[in-house]
Amino acid sequence: MTRFGTTPMGLIARRLDSRLSLEDEAVRAILAVPHRLRALRPSEHFLREGERPKLDSLWVNVLEPGGTHSGHLHPHSVVSGTIYVAVPPGAGPLKLEDPRLSLMMAAPQRPGTFVYAEPKPGTIFLWESWLRHEVPAGNADEERISISFNYRL
Repeated sequence: MTRFGTTPMGLIARRLDSRLSLEDEAVRAILAVPHRLRALRPSEHFLREGERPKLDSLWVNVLEPGGTHSGHLHPHSVVSGTIYVAVPPGAGPLKLEDPRLSLMMAAPQRPGTFVYAEPKPGTIFLWESWLRHEVPAGNADEERISISFNYRL
């Protein structure tokens, strides 16, 4: 069983044949991220006037049943995200960690320390790349497939 599910695009092209139209939509959604960020009010994003994020990396994640993706962040990027292609019932959520957690030392865990985002096929989640996140094990019977990406300035 694969515990860590990142797979290069070329190796799983055959698996995505039946989902290629959604994959095309996914790529269009990923490429629209800079436009979506600029549409926000300045207080809702971190971009300065004239800055335009550039797509830096893009990869496909295939998480087998019971698979996990351990906690991590994305250095050298400013915005990261994932769009979901296949999310079978019981697939693990995206778990986002309160960035203050590592500074709380012996403080008791507080409500809201973690946010669990439940994806559906076609859902796109965006977050600032310094935000630690992971995918806990789910109990799905099928693979969970998503496309993740990073933007840099």
